[in-house]
Amino acid sequence: MAHTPLPWEIIPRIDPRVATAIAIGSADRKTNICVLTDRYKGQDSSKCRSSVPEADANAEFIVRACNSHDDLLAALEAAKVKLEEVYEADSGEVSIMPDVLSTLRLVGAAIVQATVKES
Repeated sequence: MAHTPLPWEIIPRIDPRVATAIAIGSADRKTNICVLTDRYKGQDSSKCRSSVPEADANAEFIVRACNSHDDLLAALEAAKVKLEEVYEADSGEVSIMPDVLSTLRLVGAAIVQATVKES
């Protein structure tokens, strides 16, 4: 199953079940993806795991990461192709090749991490 189409956005709202909440939803506002809250209504606020500013920051980070994922992955894949071309064209006289190879490994690992589906 595919995830909700991008872009996602932050949808601030008050939900009667929670004291304060911020939602992440589809840009067409037809789908709520998740709701972040500082506490459930009636819960002792000293037991809250995050504050309202932290919940807001988490929502912003999730939306920014998800919305930029495809572009970042495409940029990494393009960089990998170019780095492979540079590495393969090496005549042995260029001193940057160890750096190119280590960068290729980092880029390759990042691509794997961005594309592996969690089960």
